[in-house]
Amino acid sequence: SIFRNKIENLDEMLGKKIEDYLKKKFTEKGITFISGEIISKTEQGECDIIIESSRRIIFIELKKKVLTAKARSGYPINLFVDLSLGFLNPIVQTYRNEYLIVADGKLSVKQSSDGTVIDITRNDRDIERIAVSKMEYNSFTDEMISRNLLCSYYKNSFSVGERAGKKIKDKISQITGKQKKLRKYVQNLSEKDNVRDPFFNSHFRSLIQIIEVINDSTSNEDFCENLLKAKHITTASLDWYFEYERAKSINRV
Repeated sequence: SIFRNKIENLDEMLGKKIEDYLKKKFTEKGITFISGEIISKTEQGECDIIIESSRRIIFIELKKKVLTAKARSGYPINLFVDLSLGFLNPIVQTYRNEYLIVADGKLSVKQSSDGTVIDITRNDRDIERIAVSKMEYNSFTDEMISRNLLCSYYKNSFSVGERAGKKIKDKISQITGKQKKLRKYVQNLSEKDNVRDPFFNSHFRSLIQIIEVINDSTSNEDFCENLLKAKHITTASLDWYFEYERAKSINRV
């Protein structure tokens, strides 16, 4: 238990370091962002990074924890649990942010840098949701696969037998809790916003992929456009890097 707590603390420290590094990269490239505590009567939490452009609002939430040793060793249930929570935790937070904008007319964020409160309003802009992992998940970042995965979490329920240990049962309970929140936000957004495909603007990216996009950008407009260059491109390669470079080459023609 003590060892596990130490590992979790190290994960949290590493997650904070990565978030700080991303913010530094954005600043170096002239990309402005909002980050901090949500001010709301109905919802609690923090926004990792929000990027605004004239056409888009992009919510970026980081997966804080890495895969456990058992998951990396190929234990199916541990791999399922880690991947599920790794994907659901950040993506549900992005839906929460969008829900507040639509339900309350604004998202109020108390900036962690100086304590000022900034109100974000939609102004007819598209909203994109990005879950970012420290690790590479290869084909999981493919647009169709990540959308189908999210749809599966929305529609299906998961359970384990009585023989499963308490730790696994607790993890499944956490997944179920995240699924309930996802359904709540999606259903409310669908009713208020008349959305045909509630998962179309949801994406799964690795840290390295985000950094590559930052390196290609010099402003908020650049970053938002570059990040979504491959949104409408999917190939049998299931390789985001290939599709991103292909999208860039098409745009140069």
